[in-house]
Amino acid sequence: MFYAQYFKWRHCFNELGRCFDPDSGVVYLQQSGAVWLSLAIAALGLSLFQIWRLAQLRR
Repeated sequence: MFYAQYFKWRHCFNELGRCFDPDSGVVYLQQSGAVWLSLAIAALGLSLFQIWRLAQLRR
């Protein structure tokens, strides 16, 4: 998620913090990187918690 929405576009941002992708017609905003990173970390944490919980139930 973080890579697809922000990280691969990090070199493209102008002085206003915007990057336009002409292929898809999407404008990426630089400040959205923090949001996508926090969502990716939350998804990873939730996945690890579910794996841990499943392992506890099997014991």
